[in-house]
Amino acid sequence: MLLDYEFEYIQDINPVLDRSGKVKEFYPQERYNNMEQLNLNRYGEGAFCRFSIHSKWSGISGVYAFFVNDELVYIGQALDLAKRFNMGYGIISPRNCYVGGQSTNCKINKLVLNSVKSKKKVSIYFHMTHEFHEIEGILIRNYNPPYNNALTKSNSAYKENKKYKDDIKLKSEEIKRKNKEGHNPRIDIVREFIESQVKKARINGEEYIIIQSGTIHKELNMSNAIPTVCSAMRTLNVNYHYEVIEEPPKGNGSRLTFKYYTK
Repeated sequence: MLLDYEFEYIQDINPVLDRSGKVKEFYPQERYNNMEQLNLNRYGEGAFCRFSIHSKWSGISGVYAFFVNDELVYIGQALDLAKRFNMGYGIISPRNCYVGGQSTNCKINKLVLNSVKSKKKVSIYFHMTHEFHEIEGILIRNYNPPYNNALTKSNSAYKENKKYKDDIKLKSEEIKRKNKEGHNPRIDIVREFIESQVKKARINGEEYIIIQSGTIHKELNMSNAIPTVCSAMRTLNVNYHYEVIEEPPKGNGSRLTFKYYTK
């Protein structure tokens, strides 16, 4: 149990071994075509391992927890648990080793590699839920796992987070006031608002944030402007990588849903 949430044991993580029985190490960064043009991120250097979880967890959403020798070290959320592990943490793509890639994948893979090489047990537990974003945040704030880099009110990041929240509140109030005057915000203003949500998630230590066009449309008190919101979501700053979670048949609609990575 983590707070009032029951977590099911999934498995211990056992990386692929070589013929001698040692953890087999991989160096994917060497296979990246543009390696001479970019710098490695803070977790992109050195060796990585490979591992996976059972495919029966495909398509199942919820919150997962890493334990090393029964100590809670990381909490994360997944829309598809098997995909998160088997195509994210378990096999590091060359691009993710470099600045602009998903550095969290590298960080967690190294956690597994270094722990197993030190003869420590890495175990995964899972709480199945569709409210994974909210529950993940509650658990991180309560347990402050070391690999989540959770924030406290005593550090400068908290102050920066508060500033972002204040800025977001002011931006929302400004947009809503203009809408009462009969003016929907321009696409660059909507884009700026969405970007502020991603920045806030990053400051909160979250790996990604899921955003739906209808929610943004409602939040900004817009009127018949879903296409503007969808266009803003698709044209966010190039530094924000995203996955399309749900897309209406015609491309635009209130159910267009993106997962933006914060790192």
